[in-house]
Formats: sequence, structure tokens, C-alpha cells
Amino acid sequence: MKNSPLICFVILLVVLLSCQSGGPPASAEEARELLVGKTWRVADAGLLESSFREKKGDPFVHTITWLSTATELSPESREIVTPYLAATVMLEENKNPNDQSGNVAHFSGFGLQEKQSYYFTSTQEENTNDRTVRLYVVSIYPDERIEKFAFTILGVSGKRILLAGPPEMQPRNLVLALEAQ
Repeated sequence: MKNSPLICFVILLVVLLSCQSGGPPASAEEARELLVGKTWRVADAGLLESSFREKKGDPFVHTITWLSTATELSPESREIVTPYLAATVMLEENKNPNDQSGNVAHFSGFGLQEKQSYYFTSTQEENTNDRTVRLYVVSIYPDERIEKFAFTILGVSGKRILLAGPPEMQPRNLVLALEAQ
């Protein structure tokens, strides 16, 4: 019984840390509710080093080297990641969700065309920890050419989201931590 305050403290610490990191949203609908209508500013950028789990069905654990805390990040990687620190994301609320043309996106600092739209997708495998929710940004060129960029939502919690950049962006393992403004 002498150790019960220490055990309670450790349990509280584990619960707080797990709540801060957050997992992916449960569905595309939940992602829409959490992200749309807010302005998100990049608070940190980093590189995804690995994603793993102990056994099938467990939540994924992501190892990310953040620019703000990295001491061994190469100058080349630092140079590639740094410009994203000034990026912002704003997904306008669509007053008529059945009309996809109202899904207007504003991704600033990503090098995308000015005319943008968005949509969410969700895939579900065998259990709740085997789901992938993506935010697709559609960049429309003046000549009506279209490019789609899939950002994977690694985690959400309160006013913070973790987005893995699409493969088309450099570096391929870019992760952005965004905070609601």
C-alpha cells in the first residue's frame, strides 16, 4: 500500500499521455466534424521514422522526428521540412453537404493551386485500430487539370491533428502537427 500513490501517479501520467497523442478519427464523418470550419496552423513539422504495433489489432505507434526537437536531423532534411512551418489549412464549412462543390479548401504554404476542394475517405479493416482516414485535397489548375493529394490523418486530439503528407510531397515521410487557431 506504500506504493499506491506512486502507482496512481503513473497510471494518471499514462492516461494523460495517451489522451494527448490521440489516434486517428473513427470515420470520415468524425474527421469532417473535427477539421472543417477551423483554421489550422502548422505548429511543428517532422519526419515519420516508423509505424508499428505489437500485434495485429493493436493501435499503431508512430515514431516521428520533430523539427523543433531534432538534434540529428540532416541539414538537407531540415531545409526541406522548414518551409512547411508557415503553412495553414482552412476547410470551409459546406452549407449543403450533398453538393461536393461547396467543399472549398485553402491550403496555404503547400505549393498547390489557388482553386482547391476537399473530401474525406475512410477504410476499415478487421478492427477499429485497422482504419485509415484520409483528407484529399483536389488542386484545380487554370486549364482545368486536376491533381489529388491524400493526407493521412495519424491522430487527432482536441485542438491538434497529425497529418502525414501525401507521397507526392517531398520528403515522402513528412508529418505535420497542426493546431486550431
